[in-house]
Amino acid sequence: AYQSATLTVYADGVDITSQITFVVDSSSATMVSSSTGLNNVVAGVQAGTTLVRTYPGSPVSVSVTTSDTVVTGEVIARIVTSMTWSDPPTTSYGYAAIEDVVVAYENEMNTEGDSGLIFAQILWSDGQYQDVGCGSGTGTTSYVSLLSSIIVDAPGQNGNSDSFTRATVAQGADPICTEQGISVDVSFCGTNVVNQGFVPIFLDLPLAVSATLAVDENRLAEQGSDATLSPINVKSTSKMRLIVTFRDTTTQVETTRDLTDDSRAVYSADSACAAVDNGSDEVTIVDNSCNRGNADVSVAITFNTGVLTASASVLVVDVEDATLDFVGYPSGGMTFTAIGLIQCDNTYHSVNTRMRAILSNGRGTFTVSSQATYSSDNNGIAFVSGRRVQGVGPGDAEITGLFGTSTTAVSIITVTDSVIDPVNRVQWTIPGIVSETYLDTIDSTRSTNTVIVFDSGLTFSLGSTANNGVPAISSMVTFLTDTPFALDYVDLDGTTQIKANSINMATLTAQLICDTEVFDTEVVAANLDPETLDVDLGNEHGLQFETVAVGDTISIDVRANPGSNAYLRSLSLVVEVASLGLIDASTAVWTAPGVPIFPVTVATNIPGEPQRLFILSGAAAPTGSTPKGEVYLGTLNVTASGTGNAAIYGDIQSMETVQTISCDISAVPKPSCYASVESEAVVAGAGVIDIGDGAVVFTP
Repeated sequence: AYQSATLTVYADGVDITSQITFVVDSSSATMVSSSTGLNNVVAGVQAGTTLVRTYPGSPVSVSVTTSDTVVTGEVIARIVTSMTWSDPPTTSYGYAAIEDVVVAYENEMNTEGDSGLIFAQILWSDGQYQDVGCGSGTGTTSYVSLLSSIIVDAPGQNGNSDSFTRATVAQGADPICTEQGISVDVSFCGTNVVNQGFVPIFLDLPLAVSATLAVDENRLAEQGSDATLSPINVKSTSKMRLIVTFRDTTTQVETTRDLTDDSRAVYSADSACAAVDNGSDEVTIVDNSCNRGNADVSVAITFNTGVLTASASVLVVDVEDATLDFVGYPSGGMTFTAIGLIQCDNTYHSVNTRMRAILSNGRGTFTVSSQATYSSDNNGIAFVSGRRVQGVGPGDAEITGLFGTSTTAVSIITVTDSVIDPVNRVQWTIPGIVSETYLDTIDSTRSTNTVIVFDSGLTFSLGSTANNGVPAISSMVTFLTDTPFALDYVDLDGTTQIKANSINMATLTAQLICDTEVFDTEVVAANLDPETLDVDLGNEHGLQFETVAVGDTISIDVRANPGSNAYLRSLSLVVEVASLGLIDASTAVWTAPGVPIFPVTVATNIPGEPQRLFILSGAAAPTGSTPKGEVYLGTLNVTASGTGNAAIYGDIQSMETVQTISCDISAVPKPSCYASVESEAVVAGAGVIDIGDGAVVFTP
């Protein structure tokens, strides 16, 4: 077979080879090779000389001679593990400039499993170099390892995804330096051109000098032991860990490797209570003979330089003891040795069990209350359900707890017909109270929260019915109000209802039925929130009207509620005082907001109508800047003229609202976006002003 050659064409310093279709004057001596897949390779056919041109008739040509002179080749092959630029190319360079770059390759194989790729060239006897085994037309290379320390994998073998043959340091490899580690054959077109070339091998492997064995878990328990159960969760099996120290024979630097899974490592159990699995590298405690002591294991790992051994111990534990006592039911409180009657209700309290398991060797105490099962030796005195021990009748009962299969604890509970844990306090809350204000629409109700706290710290959250040993609210607590016309209750469970604005602060009380000295109170101002299409007068929070003295100015804020999703469209309103002589209507002055949202016209000091405080009217179509919902219209200021309770009331002669800016209020029938009311009494704004004589002055 004849050699081949590669052609290169430069135009003004630019390599244009890939753009050229080469032709030969005589294909009897040389031809353009098509088998390589490249456009610039010519191969000899027989002895002779011809010109190769860049196109037929091109003046650009080169003479190629094919000779029958026999040339021989020598393989130069190396294992490369990494490559770096010794002299990297510049980031930019001028036209036609020559760039000299240097690449350094390394062969560093000093650990079992290290690998590199084999790259090969042929140095022909005519002084030419040729890369081989690197693609179409470059020949075929075949590698065979001559050493047990090196594994050779061709592309596609044993996970080798590279295009070149891979050489890997075998497990148990010896340090070695040889010129003939791997043999290589090179063939072209099925003909061997180089027989028995070689790849040099240098394995700079460190020496194994020591081994350390450890057990991952710091304690283990026998398989099936109660100590393996939740929540203790001591394991019965643990992974072992083998670390081997290696020393570099040149630098004497020591490094470590995890060889736990190495096939040369053989693990052994040195204690009868343990067994090892060399497949999973685990140790398991198979019996309890090592309890309160250690289970010993060892390992031997064989290297070419000898055998290293190591040993380790792991503590073996079990549940050694258990305790059982009783705590408050359903929650809170101290420990109990007796069950008494629930104050007021006269049924028996219950207690919860609390069981703890104690590991041997002082390795911890674990609460296993929820995982244990319980029983009573006398269900006529104390009955057990889950963790709950319920008093049934006076006497002593023995309660037994069982955790797992063999851990038990026993404790005595005494049941007595007396109150041994009296109620310490009632904790009662009304949700939604802000700034001491009970703000809600008329006749609305609220469920309240009632908690009983006993001297022990035990707590009962009471409900409307008895629930698993916790009494109903009605059997423990009664509810009182000093302002029933404004705030009252609708049931025995303390559900409150607002009925009117309160004149003064209202006191609501939750009181223990059987002890009037035990109670909790809420002191609030009942303040009605306006419903849709209603008007509110006075303060929005706190008391609707503060107590004033004769001569004081009474300020009455006026707010209209078209609904949270609607605009106020029009309003006609009359507000009066029920009794003459308490408020001087002739002093009434209306103050509009600085920037009115809904402008109104207000008439005050109306001749011949001393009870009428003001008449208000207004109409305005909403715009894009108009807010929806409650509207503050302004404030009426008037003077208190006499002592007593001045009742304020009003009449909504008409109110119109719209939900959209484009809602047509003149349409017949009225559209769904429109709502109105006529001749309706003011509800949320109706109230009473407490006017004193102002004569009493308190000086501290």
